Amino acid sequence: MKIAIKTPLFLVLIFSVLLANAQQAKKPINFVLGEYPAQPQSPEYFTRSGYLPTSQFRSNFTYYLYFGKKDATTPGWNRVVKLFDIEGESYSVTKAVPGEKPFKKVIIRRSSNDQKTTALFEIPSALGNPVADRSSVYILPDYSGNMEDLINTYTINRGTDNVFVNDAATTTNIERVDMILDSPMSVASLNKQTSGFLLMDRGGNDNFKVAAIIGFNDVTDEVTQLTAAATVSKSYWGQTGVNIISVVLQGQPEELYPSQTISLQSLSGVFVPLSIFNNLPDGATLYGISVFANDVNLSPEDLLDIDKYPTNTPEAIGSQDNGLDLMAGGGFFTKAILVKGKIWKDESLDAIINNGENGIDAGIWVNLVDPDDKVVSSVKVADDGSYTLFVPDNGIVSGNYKVILTTKEYYEGNVLTASERPDGYGFTGVNVGGTPNTSNKSGIIDIGEIDGNGDITDVNFGILDEAQLPVTFGSIQAYIKNNELFVLWSTLSEVGNSRFEIEASYDGKNFFKIGEVASQAEGGNSSSELQYSFQKKISASLLFIPVLAAVVLMLFAFNRKNKLWALSLLFAMVSSFGFYSCKKSDQAFTKDADKLFIRIKQIDLDNQYEYSKTVQVIKY
Repeated sequence: MKIAIKTPLFLVLIFSVLLANAQQAKKPINFVLGEYPAQPQSPEYFTRSGYLPTSQFRSNFTYYLYFGKKDATTPGWNRVVKLFDIEGESYSVTKAVPGEKPFKKVIIRRSSNDQKTTALFEIPSALGNPVADRSSVYILPDYSGNMEDLINTYTINRGTDNVFVNDAATTTNIERVDMILDSPMSVASLNKQTSGFLLMDRGGNDNFKVAAIIGFNDVTDEVTQLTAAATVSKSYWGQTGVNIISVVLQGQPEELYPSQTISLQSLSGVFVPLSIFNNLPDGATLYGISVFANDVNLSPEDLLDIDKYPTNTPEAIGSQDNGLDLMAGGGFFTKAILVKGKIWKDESLDAIINNGENGIDAGIWVNLVDPDDKVVSSVKVADDGSYTLFVPDNGIVSGNYKVILTTKEYYEGNVLTASERPDGYGFTGVNVGGTPNTSNKSGIIDIGEIDGNGDITDVNFGILDEAQLPVTFGSIQAYIKNNELFVLWSTLSEVGNSRFEIEASYDGKNFFKIGEVASQAEGGNSSSELQYSFQKKISASLLFIPVLAAVVLMLFAFNRKNKLWALSLLFAMVSSFGFYSCKKSDQAFTKDADKLFIRIKQIDLDNQYEYSKTVQVIKY
């Protein structure tokens, strides 16, 4: 039986269902922002006139623009996005290093040859109207003088003003912005729901359109294929929680003149997942993303030709804002695997988080370090001692990861192998997944491999005021004089201390014991400063230990015939070493003493222990 549809209501319902099932942009929340110091500018300031006779900055006035400064003596800062949440999942940028760029290149497509640049930068405070002649204008982030660099950056407190608007005071001739990834990616290798692009905006009140770039000629910089355009509604902008006052500068590249200031507006972000592109095939290659004004309504083929774009884009059409104050700071983001934990005040010294033992900040940064000793993420501990580190799920490598405590921020790619102890505090142990370990007082936890199947939690470090620790180390120094090693140290207090073991290393990582000194404290307890010393003739014994270990390891790699040879070598070494040590113990060894490191292992009466800081030996 045939059913005739006589009412448009049915069609409306079908259209509504289809619309509801269409993929949308996603609204980020719970942004985690970071800051890194702005770099000194040379020359120290730019001398500029204002942009127009009637603008807030008058063209007949002179201004001194200081970039990267909060005031005459205080450096400015560059804000970056580290992490954000969407629908219960966390996302992290695939790379974010000061000075690095999120894209291989950004290409500005213009409707004419005019290279006008319209930029905006965060400033520390509001300015008058007009701004007085010969005023110093302090601008927080680093200087950037052209549209490409303003967009191709992780810095979110500088960007563009009304990038697509054609009919306002800040009018431009820009029709499309192409953002090209460092390396093309197979769409089939990506999760379309959890992989995509973060774009930032000042105000978070603009609509725009995007298309995925699935064809690109790297020689000619020509985009050869785009998906259909997808609309990003202003309702999907998520606020970072940071509001900025900004100054607008206009002019030609590298010749920017101040025009006006804009009062407090939110820094906001929107996540454009690959799922928003309904016609993005799994077999395609993703080269990047194209961004253009909301009033562009063209087929994928016509999107390639900017001559077909409207050149009268207004700042707003009714309630539709089209300007897009693009603040860059984006790049390719993907779902993150989180590593969470806490730094707590371990007053019981048992590496157990007991009732009443609270989390503590103490000026600590926590770093996730990959198997190559390179930092993946670095975050400052929250006031309650909690922290959340992250690694993008498409950036996980095989091997053991570590969590390392430091007293300052490290950036992605920095090599980090040692912890840093905050002033006035010492490490008491660790507690991982509820298992206490009072022996690990290194400030480093090896968390093993990250498999990408779930977050890692309860990676906790215990710390305590030095005055409450079993031993509070004072000064420590080590030097060589007349072929003899001297190690001098002091303790400010001791509780239940048994002895000290002196350890040496040639690389600062692999240590071996070279001597032992008993505690001077009566019963192992002292509240006054005690001085200790240790000395040892620099002999072949220091060199022999690591060499002997290496020869033993070599045995496992040899066949039976070669093992007999290696065993003979080992016997000869042991025999000659015994003779050498007995007859020539005062003879200096040939290892470069300038590369010798010393640390002291303090051992309690109950055999718990902790280490002093490591020092490099000085040779006189």
